[in-house]
Order: sequence, then C-alpha cells, then structure tokens
Amino acid sequence: MPAEQVMTLEAPPGAMAAARALAPRLSARAGETERLGTMPAELVSEVRQAGLFRLATPRVLGGAEVPPAALVEVGEELCRADGSSGWSILIGNSTAFLAWLDPSVAIELLGERTDVISACVFAPKGRLTPDGAGRFRLDGRWPFSSGCRHADWFVGGALVADRDGPRMVPGRGPDWRLAVLPAGDSTVIENWDVAGLRGTGSHDVRTSALLVAERHTMASFFEPARHDGPLWRFPFFTLAGTFLAGFPLGVAPRVFR
Repeated sequence: MPAEQVMTLEAPPGAMAAARALAPRLSARAGETERLGTMPAELVSEVRQAGLFRLATPRVLGGAEVPPAALVEVGEELCRADGSSGWSILIGNSTAFLAWLDPSVAIELLGERTDVISACVFAPKGRLTPDGAGRFRLDGRWPFSSGCRHADWFVGGALVADRDGPRMVPGRGPDWRLAVLPAGDSTVIENWDVAGLRGTGSHDVRTSALLVAERHTMASFFEPARHDGPLWRFPFFTLAGTFLAGFPLGVAPRVFR
C-alpha cells in the first residue's frame, strides 16, 4: 500500500485499561440500557472515544490490532460489567472485517474516520443481483443485527444471484459474500424484545434494491484477508470467535454467582 494511503492515527493506548475504566459506567447504566433497548447515546460516545470499537481493526485503518489473547480479556471485562453493552461493543468491532477488502477500498469507505461502529450478520439473508456495471442490487432482511441503532456501517451476508438461483463458484459452492453499506441505507425493523439481552437492540435490518459496488463486497469465508498480521492469519470465523469468546467468559460469573 502506498505510504500516503496509510492512516497514521495512533492506536488507542491500553485497551484493557480503557475497558476497566469504562466498566463501572457500563454497570451503572445497565438498567437504562435494558429499558432503552440499546446503549444510551452518551455511553456509545464514551466507548467510541475510548477506542473500544476498533480493537481488531488494522492499524493502517486507524485500529489497534490488539493481540488475540488481549481481545478475549478485554471482551470478558466489558461483558462482566454488562452483558448487553459488552456484546454490543464486541459486535461493533466487526469493522475489523474490512481487512478482507482491498486496503485502498477500505480507506475509501472510512474516509477520515477511524472510530466507526459496524453491525454485522454473517447469515446469507440477502441477494446480490449483478447489474452489469460493476455493481450489485442488494435486497434482504437480516435478523439479530446487534447494535444496529448506533452503527455507522452494516455488514450483511448475501448470495450472488444467477438466473436459476445462487451463482456457484467451482470447487467452493454458492458465491456467499459480505456486503458493506452505510447504516443509513438500511431500515431497522424493531422486533427485538428479549429478557436479559434487550439492551443489545438486535433488531432486523432490511434493504431493498440498494446499489452496492462489487468492490464493497468480500468473500471472507473462503479467501484470506487482504491485510497481513497475526490477527488476519486466522481464518475468518476463527477471528470472529476470538473477539466473541469474552462474552461467555464475562457473563458466566454474573449468572452463576
């Protein structure tokens, strides 16, 4: 990547220190998070400013590239404070998946911002129909979109369409991709009201006939990341599991104490 394209913003210092400092605030506002069905806006801002939404984002995109063990420990600390907020923060870190895009495309998407929050659903609930001009028309509805109320970006699983169904890739199966789009280009359907984790705001997200550039899609489940480093030498699902592992570790002591 050309040097002028590298974002030089420093990674947030001391991720664990930031998580420990914020944990009392997450606990104190857990009831409010539950009542609102999402993290309070001021709390989202505090988490954003602490750099905790970019733990696993590449440094060249302004992230922290926190080592795998530290990702688990930070997630555990946050989820011990409040399960709903902790889960929302971890899901908000799905901006890390931009490592599977061409680096110049990822930088183009982020613009001057390095503190973006993403909501992500892997399941291929969308349909990508080629338009012949390097774009797809995206239609779909994704359930369980945790943190969608405060996300800047949405990352949704979709199958590329062919005339007779999903387009097939030789030796791999259906052309299953993740599409990246601004959250404002989707509609939130409020249907999440679950005891205990209501504060995750895991509503459905829907798009209809939305044009998405092909370069803003990625076959993350089958191809290696476009960014190198210890985190991105993991397969996609291994990386995702690493920064979600802190959730059960943090919540379990609250449940069984």
